[in-house]
Amino acid sequence: MLPLFSFASDQAAGDAVMTVDVRFDKTGDGIVDASDWSKMTADEQQLYARESVKSLGEDPDVLLLQGKSRAQQYLEGLRSVYE
Repeated sequence: MLPLFSFASDQAAGDAVMTVDVRFDKTGDGIVDASDWSKMTADEQQLYARESVKSLGEDPDVLLLQGKSRAQQYLEGLRSVYE
């Protein structure tokens, strides 16, 4: 029973992430990729990173290495991939 529960939790987290992507999608395909990222304002990029972290069930304001929040580190990762 435990593996089924784990899969259900993983599925719910995946659904939450997809909901965030749909909200921030700029090209109509339902996902956020480089073409969407380039059309977002800096504020939208920050909000996307924050909402993505929250959708995974994590606290975006938790401070991690070098005094950066989880959302800030995720935003930096997104920028390194998409810019």
